[in-house]
Amino acid sequence: MSDYHCTMYFDPSCSKVFEDKWNHETKDLHVNVTSQNIIIGVQGAAASVETNPFITKWYKVPHSAPHITLMVNEGFESKDLGPMMLTASQIEWKATDNPLVFTTDDASMIKIICGSFMTAKPQIITAPRKTEKQSFSATEKYCDELKQEILKEIPEELWSKHDTDVGLIKSANPVQIELKPNVKLPYRPQYPMKPEAEIGISKTINGLLEAGILKETRSSCNTPILPVLKTDKSTYRLVHDLRAINEIISDSTAEVPNPNTLLTNIPPDAKYFTVIDLCSAFFSIPLAEESQYLFAFKYRDKQYCYTRMPQGF
Repeated sequence: MSDYHCTMYFDPSCSKVFEDKWNHETKDLHVNVTSQNIIIGVQGAAASVETNPFITKWYKVPHSAPHITLMVNEGFESKDLGPMMLTASQIEWKATDNPLVFTTDDASMIKIICGSFMTAKPQIITAPRKTEKQSFSATEKYCDELKQEILKEIPEELWSKHDTDVGLIKSANPVQIELKPNVKLPYRPQYPMKPEAEIGISKTINGLLEAGILKETRSSCNTPILPVLKTDKSTYRLVHDLRAINEIISDSTAEVPNPNTLLTNIPPDAKYFTVIDLCSAFFSIPLAEESQYLFAFKYRDKQYCYTRMPQGF
């Protein structure tokens, strides 16, 4: 049996009349319970419970809102979560960068959108008068279940399945490269490669070909590639020396956010920070067909060029 429950009524007098009425009207009854979000505050954490005919009839807890207690923080009791949930149901929430997470203006509470549907059995419980605290193991288990539920809502194709599975930004306009006037197109021969280095980048080359990021070409431009041994001393990174191309293109001004401004937007009481590595993000941006010839290179007696924005450009 689950330890999680939604209190309908607290009767310190243990009224026999109420107990008989409850037992008579709820015998063999199962109630569908819906929760749309989880609220986290200084008091603890609780899942909201949507009203239904059963809850409308039986819920009689003053200064509270229907909820399922998930965790009680140190220094608080279960009864403190009711007023927290009532406040949460009345305040105006502020959106965050995550569409499933909201916060208050003072960052004292967080709301996580996470729909759940449960079936509950009405019961009468005799509870000892003491501070109730959610055990760490139960809380840890619930957090793991919550994580899995949230992950199910994320499209599977969001995650990369291998090194060259980089995706494609379909809404992005293909990037067209503008050359400086009267420039001479560079043709730089390929550096000699060690056999192990040539073999080391073959998987990457083949993967980029299969993904449509590279294609065979015959171009008047050519710049060398250089396999670089990674820190694991067993695999190689494909590096393209595009300095000669960078010298002949017109400079474009990119609007880059001021890091100092971004840092000042972080509230002083923030505790959790996430770092996201946009690995191979350039490869997800299409390159205009008329500009692809600029980014050609040779590998094993064949010439290739990029159909996406190359790394190092």
